[in-house]
Amino acid sequence: MKLPTFVLALLLVLGACGSEDPGVSTEEFAPNVGANETFNNIMIRNAFVLGAPPAVPLAPGSKAPLYVTLISHRAQPDRLLSVQAPAWVSKATIPGGSLELPPGQLVGGGPNPQPLSTA
Repeated sequence: MKLPTFVLALLLVLGACGSEDPGVSTEEFAPNVGANETFNNIMIRNAFVLGAPPAVPLAPGSKAPLYVTLISHRAQPDRLLSVQAPAWVSKATIPGGSLELPPGQLVGGGPNPQPLSTA
């Protein structure tokens, strides 16, 4: 191998090894930091409300679905009976009236998430 080809190959390999930039990380992180919480041994993850398109206000009284992943770390099954956010919504409904939370199982989320509440 000629020296210029070797140097070029070495630079390509070293350039692909990574970055010392502190903003670059291989650690997992929630894409919506701040919408994650643990309350009474129930993990609330990746919560978001799907509202109107950007720069378009949601009309008063309109419905907006809440998507969230819940994982119960309680010993016994639990049930989500209501969703409350009085500063933002006056009423929220859960399809079917409630949601079963079996211990240690993911509820919501997945490849085809369904809204767990509509406000």
